[in-house]
Amino acid sequence: MKHFYTLLLLFVANAAFSQFTHLKPNEEVPEEVLLVKTDGSSMTGHVRNNKMDYVLLRILSQDVSSFKHANVEVDKIRFKPEGNTDYQEIPINEIKYIILQTEKPQRYDRINVYRFKRKTLELKDKEPAMMMQTPLVDDFIVMYANFYFNMGQNGAVHDKYNIFVRLKDSDKTYYMNFMPVVKNHHNFPLLKILAPNNKKFTDYIDKLSNKKSAENKEYHVLEDALMEELKAYFKAERKNLSILDQKSITANEKYKLMFSFISKKLESFSD
Repeated sequence: MKHFYTLLLLFVANAAFSQFTHLKPNEEVPEEVLLVKTDGSSMTGHVRNNKMDYVLLRILSQDVSSFKHANVEVDKIRFKPEGNTDYQEIPINEIKYIILQTEKPQRYDRINVYRFKRKTLELKDKEPAMMMQTPLVDDFIVMYANFYFNMGQNGAVHDKYNIFVRLKDSDKTYYMNFMPVVKNHHNFPLLKILAPNNKKFTDYIDKLSNKKSAENKEYHVLEDALMEELKAYFKAERKNLSILDQKSITANEKYKLMFSFISKKLESFSD
């Protein structure tokens, strides 16, 4: 079976701190965009990344290079309507999504992100952080991610996976700080935040989090097959892919698989 793996540079550390993560601060998106507002109106034009106007990212950054990048958390978008020469600032809470009109259109959703306590699932934030993110999984669950890779001393110990997840019909997105150096069963309990009152789902997550359970084994059969597939792909493309490329593709594909799998499970428990 032939597979195609896309290396998404927006998940590499040196590109991850921007509203439009494939661009540098203050850089204009070269493609025309469609901006859709929350009131249903839309405009075509161009957007430009904001300048780096904050010294610290307010909730997410543990990256030593964060000063080099625009803020991933944003209050406004700089937009130049078609036919105009000047940029105007549009408050992010007025924007529903922006589509980059590339050969394969790319959608950036405005998401409202809440942190929560790992053990109790209690929300930490009264007000959300607002961001523009493009979905990796767009199903019953919608998942967005920024993967930051450390290529220096201690390697993956300092990798950071910021994952943002919401239900398709919800405007509340949850920030999941997945720990990349631990086994999945340590991270699975965080998924309960998606439907804490759905007993079928929370019971399933408890079983999934037990590494000896049939549910855990069912999932890892799929993940193990994916890892073997990637291993073969990397071997065949070893002259063309760097270590960073391989880490990016692996994280990208692993979490697409995980959240597609969980999306189907949650949907089945929500009938």
